[in-house]
Amino acid sequence: AGDGRWTAASATYTEAIDLARESGQGTALAFGLAGLAWLAARRGREDDCRRLASEALSLGQVLGSALCDIWATIALGELELGLGDAAAAAGQFERQQVLLDRCAITDPDLSPAAELTEAYLRLGQGERAARTGAEYLAAARAKGQPWPLARALRGQGLLAPDTEFAAWFEYALARHAQTPDRFETARTRLAYGERLRRSRNRVLAREQLTAAADTFEELDARPWAERARAELAATGEKRRQRDP
Repeated sequence: AGDGRWTAASATYTEAIDLARESGQGTALAFGLAGLAWLAARRGREDDCRRLASEALSLGQVLGSALCDIWATIALGELELGLGDAAAAAGQFERQQVLLDRCAITDPDLSPAAELTEAYLRLGQGERAARTGAEYLAAARAKGQPWPLARALRGQGLLAPDTEFAAWFEYALARHAQTPDRFETARTRLAYGERLRRSRNRVLAREQLTAAADTFEELDARPWAERARAELAATGEKRRQRDP
């Protein structure tokens, strides 16, 4: 869904959920609920996300589907991160990592390390953030694919000192350019813009934050769009909310 076709994805999940309920296909229902919860999280639809994820988790336990539990937990983690509750987000992503460890899943594409790096930094846990970010960068480099690399490099941009962060974010954006995931690209631009603003480079900050806000608004990722607009306002740039 990161390529922007969120409306179509939502309709597909909804149809799959209805068909699964009618036919009694529990596994298909659980994954449909978890997938729709994930979309709701990114759109900031809190009540929908929690309701869908709760049902998915209940079904996952009945079915013994750890992967369904992982999907639903990711949805809850992304919801909390988007809403700005770093502590709650960290709790969900730590639970996700426990589930992955139990299943012996080490693929960096499913790792919550990028989100945990950000959450730990927001909680003032610099050492944990640095350790998590370094481990994820090593795993992403070992896989060698642009999507996890971009996310890992974003984490290094968040962690780097003021004299070095720009290079890490530029490396991340170069990797994002090789993927269709507009949401993750916008998240990197938002993080980059936040750091530029805090280093008093308002002109370059506005460039990144405007691009991030444009994408979030097009995707209807409302909590992320609000955050980008708030950062833009802090640079002195006034921006009206657009109707997606």
